[in-house]
Amino acid sequence: MTWRPLHSQHAIERVRLIVQFNEQVPAKVVRKMSDALSALRHETRMVGPTPVQGFGFSMVQAEGGMIPQPQPITNGWQFTRNASNNAPLEAVVFDGMSLTYETTEYQRWDAFKRRTKKVLEQVLQIACQSVDFQSISMEYVDRFMYVGNATEARVIDLLTDASPMLHPDAVSGKHLWHLHRGWFEDFNGGKILINQNFDAQEGIAAGQTAPTRSLQVLTKAESRADSLDLSIEKYEENLETLHNLTKSYFKAAIVQKHHESLGLQ
Repeated sequence: MTWRPLHSQHAIERVRLIVQFNEQVPAKVVRKMSDALSALRHETRMVGPTPVQGFGFSMVQAEGGMIPQPQPITNGWQFTRNASNNAPLEAVVFDGMSLTYETTEYQRWDAFKRRTKKVLEQVLQIACQSVDFQSISMEYVDRFMYVGNATEARVIDLLTDASPMLHPDAVSGKHLWHLHRGWFEDFNGGKILINQNFDAQEGIAAGQTAPTRSLQVLTKAESRADSLDLSIEKYEENLETLHNLTKSYFKAAIVQKHHESLGLQ
């Protein structure tokens, strides 16, 4: 039996783009950012804004002195788009210091760029009138399903270099396993952070009795302003760099016989 990608032409389960700001965005600017997205609701078909709740602490008097008391606070907003069955398709979330775009509908890179440009361009331009980018990251989550007995899902049939770092019981598929790695690498006089996580997982689908084995592969690349130019003028160029890096490391991790079915030729 064999591994197959989550979709017919690729294995991508979701994609996340995160822009971290160097300081808290002023409340007046936060409202302008939300208003800009609201004005696009007819085009984007996204619903919002709805508040994003966080937790803060206030000091209250108690026996023995003052103690911290957690309390909910509204520190951002989100816009979402769901399928008819309410499954999440797309979201934009702002939490005070970061803006995250996430989609489960990824098809091709050019389409992703067009979509994020429509949804995020005005919002980022408004934010950058008051703050700067601290970091930009691209994160891809790919998933492969094993067709066959879960305990025979061999690592070597899918991944190129994980076997030397795993116990034989994991390599053979007998047991679940995970392998997480990360490093910095030089780029244009600065550094980029790479993270790549492999997680073997199991679940029982409706109507089935035997578990199905899957492998989740998370590949993330992050640029930071302390070593690279993350100005708004360089945003699209930096995004292209991060995409190319994540794609190259994902391709390097997957055995060659799967490349064609994943569009990695």
